[in-house]
Order: sequence, then structure tokens, then C-alpha cells
Amino acid sequence: MALINTIRSKSGLILTIMVIAMLAMLVLFSVDDPSSLAGGSKRNVGSIAGNDISITEYQFTLDEIVQTYTNRTGTSPDENTMQSLQEQAWKQLIESNAFKKQFDELGISVPDEEHQDMIYGQNIHPGLYNAPAFKNTTTKQFDPSLVQRYLQSFDQLPEESKNEWLRFEQGIKEERLMNKYSGLISFSSYVSNSEATSQENMKSQKASAGLLYIPYSSMPDSVVKITDQNIKNYYEKNKNNYKVEENRNIEYVQFKIIPTLEDTLSVKKEIESLVESFRTATDDSLFIRNNSDLPMDTNYYGIGDIPENLRAIVPLEKNVLTQPFREGNYFKIHKLMDVKKDSLFSAKASHILFRLDENAKKEQTDSVLKKCNKVLNEIKSGKDFETLAREHGSDGTATRGGDLGWFKEGAMVTEFNDAVFKATKTGLIAQPIKTRFGYHIIKLTELKTNNKYLVGSIQKEIQPSDQTIDNIFKIADNFSGQIKSITDFRNQAEKDKVQILNADNIRANDAGIRGLTGSRQILRWAFKASTGDVSEVFEMDNSFVMAALSKETHEGFKPIDEIRGELESEVRKELKGVKLIEQLNSIGNLTSPLEQIMSNYNAKFSGAIVKQAENISFQTCYLETVGVDYMACGKIFGTQNGKRINAFAAKQGVLIIDVKSKTENKDSKIPVDKKTYISTYQSQSLNGIFDAVKELADVKDERSRFY
Repeated sequence: MALINTIRSKSGLILTIMVIAMLAMLVLFSVDDPSSLAGGSKRNVGSIAGNDISITEYQFTLDEIVQTYTNRTGTSPDENTMQSLQEQAWKQLIESNAFKKQFDELGISVPDEEHQDMIYGQNIHPGLYNAPAFKNTTTKQFDPSLVQRYLQSFDQLPEESKNEWLRFEQGIKEERLMNKYSGLISFSSYVSNSEATSQENMKSQKASAGLLYIPYSSMPDSVVKITDQNIKNYYEKNKNNYKVEENRNIEYVQFKIIPTLEDTLSVKKEIESLVESFRTATDDSLFIRNNSDLPMDTNYYGIGDIPENLRAIVPLEKNVLTQPFREGNYFKIHKLMDVKKDSLFSAKASHILFRLDENAKKEQTDSVLKKCNKVLNEIKSGKDFETLAREHGSDGTATRGGDLGWFKEGAMVTEFNDAVFKATKTGLIAQPIKTRFGYHIIKLTELKTNNKYLVGSIQKEIQPSDQTIDNIFKIADNFSGQIKSITDFRNQAEKDKVQILNADNIRANDAGIRGLTGSRQILRWAFKASTGDVSEVFEMDNSFVMAALSKETHEGFKPIDEIRGELESEVRKELKGVKLIEQLNSIGNLTSPLEQIMSNYNAKFSGAIVKQAENISFQTCYLETVGVDYMACGKIFGTQNGKRINAFAAKQGVLIIDVKSKTENKDSKIPVDKKTYISTYQSQSLNGIFDAVKELADVKDERSRFY
């Protein structure tokens, strides 16, 4: 309150309620007033840095973010957007709770003087600076005296408005703290000249090497024996690779709510009953608003962009309308409401292109022109233009008989454009037209026009009736019947020949199940249920769904038994690697040329091959035949030219490598943009800092119990 008291003493007018309303649009951060949570519910949506986050606190934060979104966009968030806003609210709470400890430890603060400076000083916060409520009506510029007047009236404001301002104050303070913290992280990133040069050189590094490769697949699996201890040792050594978030697997059946034939005919009948009323309506916009399921498009369009069935009406004049027709899931009627003149003309034409390179020699040009004239004469003598276009056309229009549709003046190259838009009648243009693409035979199908049209549409969606919905629910309800367990669920699905669908590895805060709009309710149930439980019948946007929980996985590490097959595969590779290296050593003289080693090995065993790998890039680490192998790549670029890398177990087999050459730019004077690398490191640091602080804060997210 120190900031408010400071400002109060300097000013004295009360702003109108409009200013208070505008202030609500300024809230960038939503930090709860602790007093508003006194005696709040013990129901928590999680904890952050040891602080319990109540459902009241979370919902309050979310409501503020939703309100800001609604004020900014003029619409309410849909399901997907709401999911994003929920994540934004949670992230905001993490920042305000988890980062506080970081700020305190680093001595980052925002003194009162700096805070005041953002409100009415030299560095006004954008949220205030850009607010219409605090702009001078004459200069249209930010006026700090309006803020001062508003704050002088603080005691007379409604409690809700007071709390909004306090949250705004706290919000910009926390934003400044985070900006300082981010700046500290960013400015700690440094790249030396040597490092930047090394990075530049790395981009151009290429290597060539000879490879002796023995793939693990060349050795039968039966040669190695895998024990439980082998598996356990590998698992413990690589345990972090098998971390798992809490998740659930569910099975579900879906009873889709699909409009019946009767529903379709009912909508068709309804729209047919509107034809005459729409034809004679004196206020088309009002009629559409009262009768259409979709809002009216108030834009004017050129002839080529209006609905084809409306364009086909002759004469095309104001107030003509189409008969009802079906398009997708809608029945529609289009009416031509108004006609204006456009600044550009449009025309419709077809063509046959005889392609010719711009730099073609005279002999080739003459040959193409001769062929073009031959086809032109065939058309003049009565042959079908579309047929010949399909036969001779050399661009994408050939498959549709040369049809270019409607296009605006200036859309085509100059020569083509002039031929079309200077024409005074429809039909074949007498001579071939040459452009940079070749020779064109052009047929003008519609003369130019600069009319533009306002089209009004009645659009009725084909939707299931209440009776249809009731009938589908009865089917779902009958299916659920006496089902008490997942076994009953599976048996009933088999009996009724209903397909069981699966949704695996769903997490508590996922937006929902793919393909099931509005399925968050199923996820909430799944994370409260136990394995084998079955749900009630859920109503989705377009179906009824019943689910069964088939598996619970809790946060931690995947159990050995669950991933035994994967572990066995990796252990088998390790054991084969050891065995293959032993076999190589047994043939002796591994300093011989690779071809000789291969010959000696294959004489006793089998599977060894020799390959020459060229243009090995340090960035991609792809080796011919071997594939991507970062270990092998690192060894190659870390070994001197002409040296051999002794046998080692790589990703897919055992390798011996002769490093032949490495090319790299060692010019220390090559131009290096250090700013690019610094920017990259800064971005990496900032992207990783949130997750790092989140991990240190021991964030427990239990929002799925409520949302």
C-alpha cells in the first residue's frame, strides 16, 4: 500500500466507472490477495516449493487469465484454448512460488522507487501506457495524472476493483523480477572467439574412413545366454532411460451420435420452407441472423469467388437465389444481395500450353510454333478444345481440359493478360500467344467483368434430433447394463459386436483422448479409478462413451518385467559385442589391412564386411551401411589421420576404423558471428531454466482431480 499512499498525496479527482472497467483489461499477472483466501477450501490442486496451491487460488488465477483472453479476443476460449490457458495459469503459479526462492538467494528485488517508476515515472509499464483509459483525450498519449487521479479515489472503489489493482501492481512487480532474473541468465552466456571459430569449423568438417563392420545380426541369438542378473545390471546402469510419468491405459467403446435419414429430411424440409420467405425478405441480414446456423459473410467477392451454383444463374442480378442444396453437413440457400463495381476486372479462360524454354534456339521455337498452329487449326475446324488440351497441354490445367477458371486482371503474364482482357467477344483467340512459358492457344469462355457481389446464405446444419440422441443413449445404457468389471466389459463388447478402442499412456493433464472432443471427464475418472474399474456412460459432443481402466502406471521407473523384451535386446547387443570382439582377437594380426582382417575373420566365422565411408559429417554422424552412430563419429573426428581405431562395440555392431582424412577450415580469420552463438546459448539457457527450477521446487500437479 506504500505506493498507493505515495500517489494519493499528490492528486485528487475520481475517474469514471469506465476507467475501472478498462483497468480490468490491464491485468497481466494474477496474484491472489492473501486475505481473499482466508478460510479457503482444503482441496488442493497441487503444491509448489512446499506451498499448497488450493483450488480457490488456482481457479482465481485461471479466471483472470480467461478474462484477459476474452477481453483481448472478444470470444470465449474453446476447449483446446482453455487447456492452454490452464497450463498458463499453472506456469504462472510456479513462477510466483518456485522462483521466489531464486530471487531471494540472488538478491533480486524491485524497490518501491522502481515500482513507482513503472506506474507514473519515466518507464511506464506497457499495460498502463497502452491503456485507452489513461490516454489524454486531446493528445492521445499516456497521461500519468489520470493514473494519479484514479489512485486518489482508491478508498471509494468497489472491493473487486481494489483487488484488481493490487493484483496488477503485484503482477508488474513479479514481471520485473522475472525479467531481471532472465537477464541475469542471459548475460551469463559467453562465447569466446576460439569457441565460435571451432563451431564454425565444425560445420564444414568432413571425414573419410575405411570400416570393418560386423553387425550384431550376423551372430545367431542362441550364441549368447542372457541371465536375469545381466538384465538387472543393465537396467540399474541405464535406469534413467526408463523414467516414466504417471499415466493410465483405458479401453473404451463409443456409440456415435449420427443424424439419421429422418433427421436429414427434417432439416431439408425446414430449409425448403424458408425459400419464399428468403426471396421476399426486405431485410436479408436480419433474416439470415434469425434463420441461419452460421453467421453472414459481409464481404463482397468477384465473380470467380461466389458459389458456383449461384454464378450459373442467368441473368445474375440482385435478389436471385439458388434452390436448397446439400454441401457437406449443411443444407444451404444462397441469395445475391447486392452488386457493386470492383477496381479490377475478372475473366474466365482455358488454354493449351506448348512449353518452350525462354532461351530456345530458332529451330526448336519454329518446331513448337508449328505444332501449336496445327492444333489451333484442328480446333478451328471443329475438334473439341478440351480433348485436345488433355492431349497436348503441358501444365497442370491439361487434366481439366485447359480450364483456368476465373482470374483477376494482372494475375497472368503480360502477353496472356492483354490477349484475354482486350478481347471483345468470347471464343477462340485467332493466333497463338507467346509468353516466357511458351505458346498458348487461348479460349475465352467468359468476358471480363468488374462486378463484385454480396452473397447471403441460409445454412442449416444436419444434426441429430433429440429422439436420435435418446435412441443412441438407450443403446449405450443397455450395453452398460450389469457390467461391474473390465471382464464384464470385454465380454459384453464381444457379445454385442462393439469395437473396443484403446487410449494408452494418457497423462493426468492431457487435453483429452485423441478423437474424443470433450473427453477430459474420462481422464478425471481414470485417475480416480483403480485397475479393472468400469465407468458410467459419458456424454461427449457427438457420442456416448463407456470406459474401463486397464492399467495404472505411477511416476517412477518402468518395472523390469514390463520392459523385459527391450532390456533383453540391449543386453543381447552388449553380449554379442563382447563375443564378436573375442572372435576378432582370436584370428590374430589385427594390424593387417581391413580387407585381410575381413578375409581371415570370414574364413573362421562370418558376417564381416568392409566399406569405405566418405563425406562423414560431424553434424549428422551418418556412416554408410552402419547408419547414424555418434560414438563412432566421435572416435573418427578425435583420431589423427592415418591412424586406426581398434575394435569396439558400436550401436549396431562391432567396428574397426581406419581414419583416412578429415577436412576442416582451420583459418582463424574466417568471419564468425559471435552474436549468433551467444543468442543460441542464451535461448537454450532460458528454455531450460524453467524446467530446472520446477524440478528443484518439487512441483506436484494434481489438477486432474478437478479439471
